Amino acid sequence: MTIFLTTLIALWVNPIISFLIVYFTKSKIRIYKNLFIYSIFINSIVVFCLLTNISTTAIEVDFFILAIFHFAICILLWLGFFHKKEIIKVFSILIMFMAFTIGYFLSTVGILGIAFFAGDFEPAKELRINNSIVYKEYGLGNATTSWGGIKVSLSTNYYWFPFLEREFFSKKYIGGSNIDGNQKFITPENSDVNSRPSFYANAFEIKYDTVQNEIILIDNNKTDTLNLK
Repeated sequence: MTIFLTTLIALWVNPIISFLIVYFTKSKIRIYKNLFIYSIFINSIVVFCLLTNISTTAIEVDFFILAIFHFAICILLWLGFFHKKEIIKVFSILIMFMAFTIGYFLSTVGILGIAFFAGDFEPAKELRINNSIVYKEYGLGNATTSWGGIKVSLSTNYYWFPFLEREFFSKKYIGGSNIDGNQKFITPENSDVNSRPSFYANAFEIKYDTVQNEIILIDNNKTDTLNLK
């Protein structure tokens, strides 16, 4: 519920608040420049974290940071809107029209979709496997797949910064259909950690083999092994 409300409020409020801030500070050159610098700085950090799969250990905090990221983008767009150069103004208007229209559409007509999307991002299960690896399990089917299933991910938790983690592996166990239209196996999703085929699953029983350093996932007599060596 928290990440749903965070997303909804950000889509509704950020364009308005960012406009008011830029509009009432455009005559104050120093503040105006600082808005640009801070927005670029925030966006650079968030983009770097997204590209490297670094996040915090709390999904609510992650979505709050993404809301700030969206706010910084709104600031940059309004700065471009009030810019003296016509090409920057026009470019900003075009992006604003697309971004704000999509945002307000999703937060009104598509509000149910946001709720489902947010629900798929909250882990249904989270376990610490050992001193450095965290296992997370997400239920799928509301917004990200048509058949449902599970997504599992493995993250490394940083000792020197315990509030951060980096996802290094993820895999989906989702449904597909065969010629008869029955729910069957799907195309394998291979990775460096595990190259076995993916299959449809509802919920995993998890076993950790400390000798082999493997995570064994079991669901309805189907198993998958994630070798951590």
